Amino acid sequence: MVFATNTSDTKINYTGKDTAAYLFTRNITNDTILFWHTNYLLDTHQLAISFDTTLIEKIIETKEFPADSNFYKSTNTFTKNVITLAQGNDPNSRAEWVPEKPIDLLFYNPVKTLTTNKITIYQDSIPLSDYTLNIDTLDSRKLRINYNWKPEKNYTIIIPEKATIDIFGLHNIADTIKLTVKKIDAFASLSTTIKNTSGSPILFQFMKSDLTVIDEFYLPTTKFENADSTYIVKQLYVIPGVYKIRAILDTDKNGKWSPGDLSQNRPPESVIFFPVDQNLRANWENEIEWHLK
Repeated sequence: MVFATNTSDTKINYTGKDTAAYLFTRNITNDTILFWHTNYLLDTHQLAISFDTTLIEKIIETKEFPADSNFYKSTNTFTKNVITLAQGNDPNSRAEWVPEKPIDLLFYNPVKTLTTNKITIYQDSIPLSDYTLNIDTLDSRKLRINYNWKPEKNYTIIIPEKATIDIFGLHNIADTIKLTVKKIDAFASLSTTIKNTSGSPILFQFMKSDLTVIDEFYLPTTKFENADSTYIVKQLYVIPGVYKIRAILDTDKNGKWSPGDLSQNRPPESVIFFPVDQNLRANWENEIEWHLK
């Protein structure tokens, strides 16, 4: 369910036939609510949605599962933020990784249980123990693997079958992730000192030249309450290349860019690009200053 604004004050109750097990999750910007019910054989669900002084009774009809559905496969599949640089049919091909970057597994259904000792990580052939595995508190479909990956090392992450079980009792498929971490001097770094006198929170975005967002930081106004109204965004281990920097002045404080509304005479939120593209080179430390008014 997608809303036009923040849903912090929105309440939803399940008022259907089977109230045994259901789950509501929200996205990071808190304007979308996902509804899950473990009885996937029910053909209708009833919800009571209330906000301000409004109460909506919503009846939802569920469709039949397509032939390629996870329920027919009895698995909870996932994607990952690791893209292996394949070299022909070489089974030892590895993804290039950076120190401190977490690995995210995004599952199709919310994960209910995680058996952490089933997932193993090796540095070369040495098993590791000082990594962390966590189910995201905002979105239980996401599993995050955190470790301070060391430069010039190879890593292998083994995810066996049934390491996770979702809310429907479905388990994951087996997978193996292979990484190699570059030398420190193969990366660039960027330090952006932002002076914010706009009075609005800022969504700071670091992008490729084709406007693909690589990294973003949400900076509330509390970050700029010092005497100089400044805050420094530091980005380490940046792959060399040409990048753009963009700032969105989040006047409605919903965590994303909002279009205008003609009926309310409200203009779209301001989007500001740093005037110069950043040509970041290996083993360079770049520093820039930016005043947002």
